[in-house]
Amino acid sequence: MLNLTYCSSSLQKFVKCATEISLYKYKYFSNTSVVTRKAAGFRINHVACKSTLPPPPGATSIEPKSIPFARPHMRRGGGGQLLLFIPIITFGLGVWQVKRLKWKENLIKTIEERLAMDPVPLPLDPGEVAQMEFQKVTVKGTFDHENELLYGPKPCLVDGEPNPHVVSKTGESSYGYNLVTAFTLSDSGERILVNRGWILTNTVNPTKRPWSKTEGEQTITGVVRVSEPVGVVAPATSPKYNIWHFRDIADMAEKKNCLPIYIDATVDHSIPGQLWGGQTRYHLRNEHLSYIVTWFSLSAATSYMWYVRFAKKR
Repeated sequence: MLNLTYCSSSLQKFVKCATEISLYKYKYFSNTSVVTRKAAGFRINHVACKSTLPPPPGATSIEPKSIPFARPHMRRGGGGQLLLFIPIITFGLGVWQVKRLKWKENLIKTIEERLAMDPVPLPLDPGEVAQMEFQKVTVKGTFDHENELLYGPKPCLVDGEPNPHVVSKTGESSYGYNLVTAFTLSDSGERILVNRGWILTNTVNPTKRPWSKTEGEQTITGVVRVSEPVGVVAPATSPKYNIWHFRDIADMAEKKNCLPIYIDATVDHSIPGQLWGGQTRYHLRNEHLSYIVTWFSLSAATSYMWYVRFAKKR
């Protein structure tokens, strides 16, 4: 009997305790609200808890507030960093184009100044000559027609610019070749390369241009040139056919037993309708200002986008 009484009393205490716990849970979570919002293309639940009961003894009172899901903020921060790289990179490209613009303007100024100077005697030191590009020089000697080569195919230049209308009357292609001939200097006996001018494709065979066999001592005024860079994807030079697609002065000079010195004969040495001298291209493209505007505009636009999307919402 005692045991039954004891069990009954214990059961009553257990039921009373469970009831109090249930009532406490009900009152504590009665004001709980579930807030749902959309972000980054999916739904995120924020649980806001507000209790009407005092906190348990010894507990610190904490102001109820919404606890957001962390992953969307992490994603937004990563996207912000990625987008911020765009204005930084485009701004750097704009600064680089400013430097390129100054370099190009100085180069154009140097070319114009050298072309305007009077011709000077040609030094025979290849290293010194390499520092004289676009400088006019005068040489005296004779052509070695047995050692000539073709440089091209290229368009004919008039006043430093390609002009396809030069050969319109002949009906030939607007592309031809520059005739480069070894030239023996009278005072030293050394040999250099002289680009005599542009010829039609139907006269590349020496037998079809007897007029090119200039004899006797000649005085030539020309413009010093240096080798041009070869593109990554470029046709191979064809020394077997006596054709060079790029101005590789060292290779040309080696094949024709000359000093690595190369000059473009001026327009004064042209033969009307057959040989066009003055094949020096000195008008350089200068589009860096438009690139500057483009890059800085992109930098400003993407900076504003980043500010509106990320910084302004904080």
